[in-house]
Amino acid sequence: MGSAVVKQLVEAGHQVRALTRNALAANLPEQVEVAEGDLTRPESLEPAFQGVTAVMSNALGWAETIRSEGVVREPYGERLTASVDIDDFAAVVAAVLVDGGHSGQSYRVTGPEALTPGEKVRAIAAALGEDVRFEELTPRTRTPSAEHGVPSSLTAARCRWRSDVFAR
Repeated sequence: MGSAVVKQLVEAGHQVRALTRNALAANLPEQVEVAEGDLTRPESLEPAFQGVTAVMSNALGWAETIRSEGVVREPYGERLTASVDIDDFAAVVAAVLVDGGHSGQSYRVTGPEALTPGEKVRAIAAALGEDVRFEELTPRTRTPSAEHGVPSSLTAARCRWRSDVFAR
């Protein structure tokens, strides 16, 4: 997602600084200022954000465990969400970051069809031609996320956020 937003902004002629955990592996356009940092290490972020006027964040949370374990672990397995095409979403984010008048605004950007996480995982598995399974995280299974490559603090925050959102 982030690289798609960066591409949109660069093509529109904007100065871009992109945050990545590994600057050498980032593979960003030459005109992008690359800042190295890690969202799980807040002390690494201060230099990256100096002078920044707009921020977009992204977490491509499923890719690593799909590659390494063939599994997606998420709470609230029956929730419905309508995913958006990356390039469509990137265009919206780029416009909001650079056009005036969006401060304090909230936009609901949705895709064409609401699916459960399990349905999305089945679609990914079909596209990859591989077995990928869905495991629903429950209050008992949320805490061992660190052993699955996700910091427990991030999993706890995601679960709190999702419980707030889906309780509405």
